[in-house]
Amino acid sequence: MRLTRNDRRLRRLRRVPLVRLLARLGYEVDPDGEDIEQPFRCNLHGTGQDHKPSARTYPKSPRWHCFACSRSRDIVDTFRERTGATLEGALDRLEELAGLPPMSFEEPDEEAASPSWGEDDPAPTEDPITMLDRLARMMARARALPLSTLLHAWELIDHARQDPEFADKLRPRVDELREKFARSAQGG
Repeated sequence: MRLTRNDRRLRRLRRVPLVRLLARLGYEVDPDGEDIEQPFRCNLHGTGQDHKPSARTYPKSPRWHCFACSRSRDIVDTFRERTGATLEGALDRLEELAGLPPMSFEEPDEEAASPSWGEDDPAPTEDPITMLDRLARMMARARALPLSTLLHAWELIDHARQDPEFADKLRPRVDELREKFARSAQGG
């Protein structure tokens, strides 16, 4: 099946963490917190004033849900509703906010074969040490881990940055540490 250029652009935007784009649009979410559920205020219902956080982002999802609106939206729906932009205009602006280069009109073979958002998508290619550092900062802001645990995590990060052999030994543990951070953030 041949996808249109706009379908490919939308698919590419859905690979950008939703919370980063929501934060760029002014919503009160942690742009580094794509691994945790985040409540925030929705300005797309009623008078546009949400007095309590009625919306929520979900990890690894390209959509968020507002319980007051009873609607789920992706980033393009959100931008179009807020600004009245056309689909093309919304895609242009969101690609700019995400730092994505313009997409060609020709469909590359590897892009045509790539799946849409879901469990089959490859994991982000972020360096494990950078990811661990980002997670530790996020957990510190959320105050979800004891200070001693965060200090130990940062000590490991510093050591890994200085010693490549240690970094190689640490890489297999990063997913395990990510799960522990995520469970801690969720109160588990």
